[in-house]
Amino acid sequence: MSYGDSDNDDVDDHATLLEVYEDPPISSKTSSGKWGSSVSTSVPLRDSAGIVRAAMGLDSVADDFLKEKNAVTKAFFWEGVPLRLLLSLSVVLINGHLAQLGKSRMELERLLMKVADHNQELQQLV
Repeated sequence: MSYGDSDNDDVDDHATLLEVYEDPPISSKTSSGKWGSSVSTSVPLRDSAGIVRAAMGLDSVADDFLKEKNAVTKAFFWEGVPLRLLLSLSVVLINGHLAQLGKSRMELERLLMKVADHNQELQQLV
């Protein structure tokens, strides 16, 4: 383990103070005791030199944690359904309008060719 590798993955975990990084070295564990099951999570807080100066943690009752997680998951899925349906319907309607526009354009081109033919006939008569 090298200096700054707090989770033994051969990657230096240094961070500057208040830096937001994609994959923080978070430790999380579930434990059971006389008060029931709990989920504990902590994140090291580093100074500008990358040295851990503190840790920020959160303990949750496991059942409450799972209920909240499930509620968020369900809300994310179900609240997104109307938006996905609206998007799908919009795509279908736009494709229908584009098809109709293509047909109208072909009809317009046909009529313009017909007008051009009639103009040519008129010029030959004059």
